[in-house]
Amino acid sequence: MKKISRRSFVNKFSLGVGATIAITSLPAFMTRTENLKAPYTGKKLNVALCGLGVYSALLAEGLAVSEYCQLAGIVTGTPEKAEK
Repeated sequence: MKKISRRSFVNKFSLGVGATIAITSLPAFMTRTENLKAPYTGKKLNVALCGLGVYSALLAEGLAVSEYCQLAGIVTGTPEKAEK
């Protein structure tokens, strides 16, 4: 009988466990996604930005083109920045 090292056993065992997990999840990838392609028509998520640094300006631009979110408010200490 061939002697099996611990490293060889762990490698082969993990390969078998990984293959078992992959095979059991395959049916989830094979389902039809035709009904998932319908456009979202629900209510948009309201988002408020706190602080008007560079990052908030980038988020505001992203929210302007978002299908699921809208800019609902701005929190700032300087009213001039809110107008921008």
